[in-house]
Amino acid sequence: MDRTRERDRLAKYKYITEIQQMMYVFGEVQDPLPETTMLIEDIVRSQVIEIIVMAAAQAQRRGSRFMAAEDFIFLIRHDRTKVLRLKEYLSWKD
Repeated sequence: MDRTRERDRLAKYKYITEIQQMMYVFGEVQDPLPETTMLIEDIVRSQVIEIIVMAAAQAQRRGSRFMAAEDFIFLIRHDRTKVLRLKEYLSWKD
């Protein structure tokens, strides 16, 4: 029963390995605590959800049923570095 509960708890964390690798590259120990990586994934997930909700609201304000890259760019328009980074990532798609 405890193993099932633990497996269910960990099932929502899909990027633990990637987060641990990023943490190591940025100077963390090679095997950080699982609680630390899960906390980071929770924070990132909540930030992604927040910006998606805000972009959906922006799309609705401009009269669209669908979000576009411009909605995200509009939200971060005051941070030139973020705008340039997003545009660079979007150009990889093309």
